[in-house]
Amino acid sequence: MAVTDLQVILGDIDGPADDVYFIQSGTCKVVREIAMIRKESSSGKISLRLPPINFNRRNMKDKERVVKKFIIVHELNRGDFFGVGEDLRKTFIITVARVSRNG
Repeated sequence: MAVTDLQVILGDIDGPADDVYFIQSGTCKVVREIAMIRKESSSGKISLRLPPINFNRRNMKDKERVVKKFIIVHELNRGDFFGVGEDLRKTFIITVARVSRNG
């Protein structure tokens, strides 16, 4: 099955995937959603930081808010596969170029 550019093949599922996917051609990115704390200073400068492990929204300071960001954590190419038990919560498999897959 051919899949077009920038299409989510699998993502943000709680539990195992129903199928195993093999990439026959093309490239996919594994993209992870993360939460960051965005703060704007009095001069307008914006900074982003990861929240501490014991993060609680009630302890946020003025001009701070939680924002979602997406980072590429891995690239999948011809011969790679996914859907074999990975934790895909807040994680997405996205095509970068035309991809041919079985699954």
